[in-house]
Amino acid sequence: MDAFDALRDSAQSVRAALGGVAERILTIDDRQRDLPKFEGKRHRLAVWLREADRFLATRDTKRPAIDIHCAHELSVTASCFQRWSTDPEWPELLKALADATSYPHALHTLLIASSFPRHQVRLNPTRENLRTSDLGVDFGTGGRLSIEVKAPLELQRPEPRLDNNHSNKLINRLMKKADDQLLAESGDGTSGLLAVGGFHLGREALSSLARSFKLYLQRKGARRPHLCGIMISNFGVLFDQAPLRTADGDVRVASATRTRGFNRQAVVENAHYSGAVPLALHFGGPDPDVEGAQELMFRE
Repeated sequence: MDAFDALRDSAQSVRAALGGVAERILTIDDRQRDLPKFEGKRHRLAVWLREADRFLATRDTKRPAIDIHCAHELSVTASCFQRWSTDPEWPELLKALADATSYPHALHTLLIASSFPRHQVRLNPTRENLRTSDLGVDFGTGGRLSIEVKAPLELQRPEPRLDNNHSNKLINRLMKKADDQLLAESGDGTSGLLAVGGFHLGREALSSLARSFKLYLQRKGARRPHLCGIMISNFGVLFDQAPLRTADGDVRVASATRTRGFNRQAVVENAHYSGAVPLALHFGGPDPDVEGAQELMFRE
C-alpha cells in the first residue's frame, strides 16, 4: 500500500464511522467556507477531507502531492473513530464531532481515552443539565481517575507561538474552569487530571506549557492533593531539524527538516498528590520532546 492508498483508506474510514454526519459537515463547509465571517473557523475535519480529495486527484499527474499534516491527522483520526464507534456513548459524541467549535475537544477526548488501553474507560459526553468530567478511568484496586479535557483555541493553530506569560495565563484560565468539577468528583476518593490538548505544537510551545504547568503546581498543587497532574496532549506533526553532515562527519548548518507524526500524552506531576492512582508506574521517563514532563506509557 502506498501513501495515496493509505490516505484514501483513512478518509473512507472516517466517513464510514461518522455516517451521514460526515456529509453534513462537508455540506455546511461548502456553504460557509468562502464567507468572510467564517475565515479561520472552518470545521477541522472538513478541511482535511477536502484536502485529501485534492491530494488524491494528483496521484496520476506529473506532480503528485500529499501533505503530511493531512495524512497523519486523518490516519490517527480514522483509527480513533474505529475504536470508539461501537461505544454506547458514540451517538452523543457524534453531536460534538459534527460541530466545528466542539470538534477539537471531542477529538482530543477520544485520543486521550485511547491512551489507556489496559483500563476501563468511561466516556462522558456533555448532556444538558448533567455536568461530569469528560473521561473516567478505572484502575481497579488502584483507584479511579476523572479527566477534564480542554482544547483551547490558541493551541489549535499550527505551530502556535507561546511565551511564558501567555502559557501562565492559559493554565490559570483552564484550571479555573476545571477546578470545581474535579474537586466535586474527588469526594469519593476519585483522583483528578487536567488534560490540555493542542495540534502541531512545536518544542518551544511544549516547553513553555510544561514550565507553566510545573510552576502552577509548585505554587498551588498543595491545595489540590486530589490532582495528580496536568497532561499535555499533542496531536499532529513535529518538525525536527536534520543537520547535514560532510563526508568526514563534520556537522554543518541545518538546511533541511525531518517530519514525523506525533500523538502522545505527557504529564507534569503534582508533587503534592496524595491519591491512589498509580500514574507514576506508567511513566516511561522524561518525555524527549516536552522538557519537564513525563512520557505516559499506558500504550500496549
